[in-house]
Amino acid sequence: MRHRPLVSTLTLELPQRPRPERTGRVGALSLDELLERSAQPFEVAVDSDYAVVSVSDRGAEIRYELGARGVRGGAGWSEHSHVHGDMFELRASAAEVMAVVREAERDEQVAQLTLAAAERCRPHVGRRLVDEVRRGRELERVSVRPFQLLILERLVAGEPISVMCERGRFLLADGRPDTSWFLRRIGLSVSVCSRTGRRRWARTLRYELGARYAVALEADPHELGI
Repeated sequence: MRHRPLVSTLTLELPQRPRPERTGRVGALSLDELLERSAQPFEVAVDSDYAVVSVSDRGAEIRYELGARGVRGGAGWSEHSHVHGDMFELRASAAEVMAVVREAERDEQVAQLTLAAAERCRPHVGRRLVDEVRRGRELERVSVRPFQLLILERLVAGEPISVMCERGRFLLADGRPDTSWFLRRIGLSVSVCSRTGRRRWARTLRYELGARYAVALEADPHELGI
């Protein structure tokens, strides 16, 4: 008998503040478009029978599947998502998937699915999966969503991205604010791999980089999940 997938739904609302006279653009989207997307619910469904995690985030649908990843890839998680109308499949670690769903308190379910798969794999693959779970539990990676919401709050209040970059020392070699990298790494602008040409929206970041963003946003790291 199949179990009904567990679904968690969260809706995070930004404080209502007067909008600046000129909202401008943030990456490829206008601030108004990003605000509209941020108001959409964050949903997570975990199908334990098929080891599939479905995420709905600001209108985007992402699926994480646990299974074989090609001839040499071994077992592991893969991410399936649409970017500008194209479907992309990318490898993901259990630590990444745990970070994405932690906000909905589904990270331990991902951990248990991964550990169960590790027991059925060849020893070296099983050890890798167990290590991915360990890193996930140690918060090696954190979700970008809390950072994005705080950035949008500051933009609504009229603070430029360049000011945030300067505080967090996100700078180019000549000292100018690296606003493009700042937005790509936090998932507010699409990233393109120079080697494969694959495009994706960042959904997690390393703990240490999250600490830099916390400085850039003058935020308490604990409130951002780090």
